[in-house]
Amino acid sequence: MPAEYVTCVRAAGGRVVLLPPGEPDPAGWLDDLDGIVLAGGGDLAPETWGGTGAAENYGVDLERDRTELALAA
Repeated sequence: MPAEYVTCVRAAGGRVVLLPPGEPDPAGWLDDLDGIVLAGGGDLAPETWGGTGAAENYGVDLERDRTELALAA
């Protein structure tokens, strides 16, 4: 997580809580939060959308993708 994200959330009056990839029930945290920031990164793991890998894919992290997709859903 880039430090600028933390600085901006704090400047807006928010408290920063980092949810590491692989949380057993990431959506269970949503009741305690007012919002979430998905910081972006590499490509989505092809397994998350039924695709196949390609040489152009970079920064793939299946565990992170699953956690962030559960939060977004």
